[in-house]
Amino acid sequence: MNWLDCLESGRIKKRMKDLEKSKSLFEMAQNRWKYAQNQKVKEDNASIVVEIYYEAVLELIEGLMAKEGFKSDDHECAIEFLSNFYDNVFDNEEINFLQRMRKVRNKSRYEGKNIEVDVAEDYISRAKLIFNKLKEQF
Repeated sequence: MNWLDCLESGRIKKRMKDLEKSKSLFEMAQNRWKYAQNQKVKEDNASIVVEIYYEAVLELIEGLMAKEGFKSDDHECAIEFLSNFYDNVFDNEEINFLQRMRKVRNKSRYEGKNIEVDVAEDYISRAKLIFNKLKEQF
């Protein structure tokens, strides 16, 4: 799936730019991020903590989308938004990582698949770098 596919399929919709929504999503992402950072990753919560980090990253992406006048119906296309509008900030490796993180999060959330602690720590470490880059775009 690429940006044009997302637009043509209606999974991305053009909206009015909404700076208030953008600001609100930014603040929510910050709060979620602070909460996640206070969680110690253990075998019984690794999947949940990764989900929280992922949601914080996604909220920042959705905030940028609102700022640019877009709304996404799914996470895959929200990530493609970054690839299209912020390609000077995020390289292909980072976009591919976010898509992998989305899939791991979905398997955890919708199939009950556990994420191992070492895998969770790697995902969290990489998500931190992306989160900080996203914050700089606001």
